[in-house]
Amino acid sequence: MVKSLLHLLLLTKKVEVVDYEYNYIMVELRSSIDFSVFYPYHTMQGTTPSQLYFEEGRNARPSFDVGVKQTVKLNNWSVTTGISFQRVNELFSYNEYSFQNVTIQDENGNIRPMQLAIGEPVINTQDNNLNYFVAPLKIAYSPLPLKDKLCVGIQGNFHYLLFSEYWAKFSLLGEASEISEKFNSFYFSISLNSSFIVKLSEKISAEIEPYYSVGLSPIIDSNELSFSLNCVGVCTRFNLNY
Repeated sequence: MVKSLLHLLLLTKKVEVVDYEYNYIMVELRSSIDFSVFYPYHTMQGTTPSQLYFEEGRNARPSFDVGVKQTVKLNNWSVTTGISFQRVNELFSYNEYSFQNVTIQDENGNIRPMQLAIGEPVINTQDNNLNYFVAPLKIAYSPLPLKDKLCVGIQGNFHYLLFSEYWAKFSLLGEASEISEKFNSFYFSISLNSSFIVKLSEKISAEIEPYYSVGLSPIIDSNELSFSLNCVGVCTRFNLNY
């Protein structure tokens, strides 16, 4: 009787286990050295005769950009900034003639002077270059399944002109002249890029990054010439992760 009563008074305690979900933010820092080779081309701001004549003689040449970057990565997103030196190379070719001043009489009997080209033209070439300090700001996203292998990004760039050597000719009868002082001191551009990442060791990785950049403002805006600078290129980058 007493034993049965003890069973009735026995309290049963139920223990419930609750699972909690934790969201972690993974913060990674990365320092980089990169080298880019790109091909520059112009977007002309108009079709004046002087601009068309200049464009006929302009030949783009492989150009380069070298710099250092610092990246902060938060899970799938990353923000990158840094500094770099950019050199834009072009070859300008033009013809020079020897001219003789003559006078002619038209069908109405009017006398007017004119210039006649004598002999064969002399072909001249000039290596043009523009040298910029560049400050980029890039935002990139890595898809979750390919987090450590692929990322796509958009990048804004501030270009400040350090020095230049640039010659041009705007008409057949005109003379070639240096126009370096007419270039704007700075301009802005925007780039789209995708990076393919290869891990070399626990802390070192390499990237190959094709990109396309569009100038948002003219690099020169004079009476004879006005154009913005675009480029397509490939960047090779080495990263130190910590």
